Amino acid sequence: MVPYQIRVNGAPGNTEALRIEGQDSTSGLWSATPGFTYPSIDAIQEVAVQTNNYAAAFGQAGGGLFNLTMRSGTNRFHGSAYDYFINDALNANVPFQNVRPVRRRNDYGFTVGGPVWLPKVYNGHDKTFFFFNWEQYRDKQTYNNLPQTVPTAASRAGDFTSALTTRAPLGTDSLGRPMLEGEIYDPATQRVVNGFTVRDPFPNNKIDPARFDPISAKIQGFLPQQNQPGLVNNYLPVFVSPSIYSIPAFKIDHLISSRHKVSFY
Repeated sequence: MVPYQIRVNGAPGNTEALRIEGQDSTSGLWSATPGFTYPSIDAIQEVAVQTNNYAAAFGQAGGGLFNLTMRSGTNRFHGSAYDYFINDALNANVPFQNVRPVRRRNDYGFTVGGPVWLPKVYNGHDKTFFFFNWEQYRDKQTYNNLPQTVPTAASRAGDFTSALTTRAPLGTDSLGRPMLEGEIYDPATQRVVNGFTVRDPFPNNKIDPARFDPISAKIQGFLPQQNQPGLVNNYLPVFVSPSIYSIPAFKIDHLISSRHKVSFY
């Protein structure tokens, strides 16, 4: 079993069926989502898995049948409280990036169950029982993607002198002038000399911002600012993804006789 994939007996992924208290909770819309409803772990009493030769009451599944029975109350009042948490203070740094993204997860809740007992009105001992569970899942995770390259503050202003740091010669043009790696040529100076088309480089590799194309300048405004040093791989995308889910559950059982019971979940 891998995330969002369940395979039983070699059957295709996510061809299983999921029952919760006898109710069909199998997802029929998204093949990557095994079920519509995910009950709280602390509210589950039993998980039964059938892989083949299903009973007549079941079926409609090729990749296994998962049947969940939820907890019921007893003759004694009982309850619990829990919190399963993750904190980045307990995590290791991300390999090759030497950063520790913020990761805060709390999966907390409580349970309470027992007989339905109303003083001077109804005594449900040995007859009627209830069980209630409430769970809330909160996850705040900061994602650090692979470094990207964005324009520096200088290049946004038209200053590309940093591109000439190596000044590696690539040869000469038709006028005998040296051509340098990273040099930018001014299209407004284009002309034909002795049958050859030539241009002059921008002085000091700087472009007047007034000559920026207005559409390109507008698009540049949507690019994020660099948050890492250097000319390349100078932007580390970081974004926070919060998630909050609440899972309430309620079950009541009533014994009609020693052989008959009615349940509501």
